[in-house]
Amino acid sequence: MRNAKGNEAQLDHEWVELIGSARSMGLSMEEIRQFLKQANQAAVGLSYALAFGRQHTEAMQ
Repeated sequence: MRNAKGNEAQLDHEWVELIGSARSMGLSMEEIRQFLKQANQAAVGLSYALAFGRQHTEAMQ
């Protein structure tokens, strides 16, 4: 398989299986994209909150 730049791309077989499972449950590709986007946004928010909490804790010591 080749990527957009024409280079050989490696498929992550766990991701392929995950997407296949979601599709077999009836999810559309757009629904899968939206879920992954929301999960990523939540992870970024959590990461920011944890960093803020660590800074606050260090400042209080």
